[in-house]
Amino acid sequence: MADSVFVGYLAQLGTPVQGGGGEVAPGGPVPGGAGQQPPPAGSWSFPIIVFGVMILMFLMMALSGRKQKKQRDQMLASLAKNDRVQTTGGIIGTIVEVKDREVTIKSDDARFKIARSAVAHVLRSHAGGQDKPPVEVPPGR
Repeated sequence: MADSVFVGYLAQLGTPVQGGGGEVAPGGPVPGGAGQQPPPAGSWSFPIIVFGVMILMFLMMALSGRKQKKQRDQMLASLAKNDRVQTTGGIIGTIVEVKDREVTIKSDDARFKIARSAVAHVLRSHAGGQDKPPVEVPPGR
């Protein structure tokens, strides 16, 4: 029974049922290549789509990183005296002095000189006089 099912399946596919003589099951292609079907047209569509999606994801990540870097650079450039800031170490204080590469902050009775890049968030800008939500910046940037 299993052999007849297998032979019937091969006949549907158009493969030779018997090993010799080049005989073809009924309904199969004619020997010699005439009437054979070409491979499916969509054989390259899947790899092209996958490659396109990968390029799109790479571009989105690159543009997102640039945007965050630009926001952080703008925040660091706009630091001014009397701004309330939080450092990457978690210290919250008020800026007393701003230099080219370092900032002096005052927290309670202590003063700290820190690198300008160690400022994580501006909690309150003196220029606006209002509290503003901290800008989320990924660590290490």
